[in-house]
Amino acid sequence: YTFAWSEVFDWYLEMAKIAARDDERAPAMRATLGVVLRDLLKLFHPVIPFVTEELWSHLAGEPDLLVTSAWPDVAPYDAPDHIDSLIGLVTETRRFRTQHQIPRSTEIPVAVVAPADLPAWWYAQLGALGDCAPTPGQRPDPSTGHTRMASGGIEGFIRLEGLVDVAAERPRIEKAIATIEAGIATAEGKLGNPNFRDRAPAEVVAREQERLSELQGELSEQRRMLAELG
Repeated sequence: YTFAWSEVFDWYLEMAKIAARDDERAPAMRATLGVVLRDLLKLFHPVIPFVTEELWSHLAGEPDLLVTSAWPDVAPYDAPDHIDSLIGLVTETRRFRTQHQIPRSTEIPVAVVAPADLPAWWYAQLGALGDCAPTPGQRPDPSTGHTRMASGGIEGFIRLEGLVDVAAERPRIEKAIATIEAGIATAEGKLGNPNFRDRAPAEVVAREQERLSELQGELSEQRRMLAELG
C-alpha cells in the first residue's frame, strides 16, 4: 500500500507526465509504467481480489485471469542517480510555498548547488514537480536573506526578497511560535504531573508524549523560518 500510494502515485505518475512530453522517451515510459501497474494489481490481488480481477480484465490485455498469473519477478535494476535528492528538494520547495502562502502563479527561483553536474532531466523534474525555476548556482551570502534546502548532498537556495513580505511574515510566525510554546507548556505540565502519568490510561499518556514531540518539531521549524527572515 505504501509503495503504491507514496511512490507510484505520488512520484512515478507525476514524473511520467514529464517524460510523456518527449516523443523519444514516451514509448519506454509507457511500457515501464504498464509493467509497474500490472504488477501492482498482482500484489493487491490477495487482499482485494474482485476489484483487481476486474481491472486486470480491462487493463492487462491478457486473456487469462489475474488469479492464474505468475507472481511478480522483479529484475535487478539501478535507480537513477540523484533521485532521492530530487524528491527531497521537490518536497522542500512545496513546503516553502505552502508555509509562506505563495500562490502557484508566482515562480520560485531555486539556485542549485551540487558537488557535480546534474542531468537535464533532474532540473526538468524539479521545475515541473516543485513549481519552481531551478538553475545551477553558488552558495549565497548568508546575510542576503535566503532559505536553504538540502537533500542527498545537494542544496537549493531560495532568495526571500520579492517572494516573502518580511514585515507581514514576522508577526505571523511570532504568533504561531507563541501558540506552539503554550501548547508545549500544557503538554509538559501534564506529563510532569505524577497523578496524570499514574492514573491516565497508557495510550492517553503515549498520545500526549507524541503530541509534545510534534509540537517541539513544529516549534523548531517555525523558529527556523523566523531566523531566515533576518
